[in-house]
Amino acid sequence: MSIAELEKFQRSFFPKQWDDKFFADMIEYFDLPKKRKIKHLSNGERAQVSLALALAPNPELLIMDDPTLGLDAAIRRQFLEGMIELIMREGRTVLFSSHILGDVERVSDRIVVIDKGVLRANCSLEEFRAAVKKVILSFADSTPAEVDIDGLLHCRRSEKELELILVSTADDHVAEWADKAGAEKYHIVKMNLEDQFIEFTAPANHKRMFRWEEI
Repeated sequence: MSIAELEKFQRSFFPKQWDDKFFADMIEYFDLPKKRKIKHLSNGERAQVSLALALAPNPELLIMDDPTLGLDAAIRRQFLEGMIELIMREGRTVLFSSHILGDVERVSDRIVVIDKGVLRANCSLEEFRAAVKKVILSFADSTPAEVDIDGLLHCRRSEKELELILVSTADDHVAEWADKAGAEKYHIVKMNLEDQFIEFTAPANHKRMFRWEEI
């Protein structure tokens, strides 16, 4: 079966909603000849055809579960760029589930974090990125015995350093607490979304080997 034949088959289920021009534009965007047989397509090309087939009937909501799983980096980027183009041009609503956090960060404007079946976050991407932060504090002598800063999620210590993972703690509050705790200096570490997700969902007894010990 070719791409054109698969299009004809899929169109038969949505005779009124099917957008021929949209499907043709998508296939052209991905540079896929309609005469090419499906069995001769790579995994990435099949994912691209699937995206075009799913969107051509003009759905109000598109649900995608790990659509880029197993694709190489170049094809995954092209696939995501196609999604972004669609969202911007057509104003589509896409529910996009993925374990590849870089993909989520690239295409999402709102995120939901589900951890072991529990809803942990439901907010804009910008809100989550601003809320979860890592702070490293250095001390001249030993670190303080108690860490009582608001929003503390995890605390790891070495002899003269504290690493704090905080949620919704304002930067000025961090500065006040660092001064109160007697820190020589501190800095807020910029994390990507994947690092933030790992820290946000890490269990209380999460440890790092060699350097850090959990309090």
